Amino acid sequence: MYAGLVIGASVWPMTADFTGRRLTLNVTLLISAIGGMVGTGAPNFFSISLFCAVVALGTDGNQPVVSAIPPRTYAATHQYLLTMQSGFWSLGQAVAGLIAWTVPFKITLTGRILTGHTENDRHVTDVIQNIAERNGTTTWLTTDQSIPSQRVCKSLTPTSRGAHPHQQ
Repeated sequence: MYAGLVIGASVWPMTADFTGRRLTLNVTLLISAIGGMVGTGAPNFFSISLFCAVVALGTDGNQPVVSAIPPRTYAATHQYLLTMQSGFWSLGQAVAGLIAWTVPFKITLTGRILTGHTENDRHVTDVIQNIAERNGTTTWLTTDQSIPSQRVCKSLTPTSRGAHPHQQ
């Protein structure tokens, strides 16, 4: 994302000097819109990151171009408003970041993730049983069993016949 921000802030103001602000503004809006729409269907983290960079490329290119327009229309006594806008933009980002840090999120890790990151079979079993209960079903896994993580991970994957590996 930061690569898009740096490139956008570096390239678009110079482009606006050659092609005009209106065309540059419309192109940056189009780039941001297309990057955002295509990014919503991204299948993995790399793709999401790539399209966030595309959105940032357009958005950060848009900011300097848009900021250059108002000073020509403001009266000399009100040109300080552009500086205040920049200050409120930064303040808004800081407030949003603080809110995001204070809002608690309850995330239940899946059995696959836990089996790769913990040796505590009881915790893994409890999580899998909670997930099964939430989905209105049961699981074959109990706390009495001591199953290596690799085996649990494989057993969570349905087989081609749809039956559980222990039931075949």
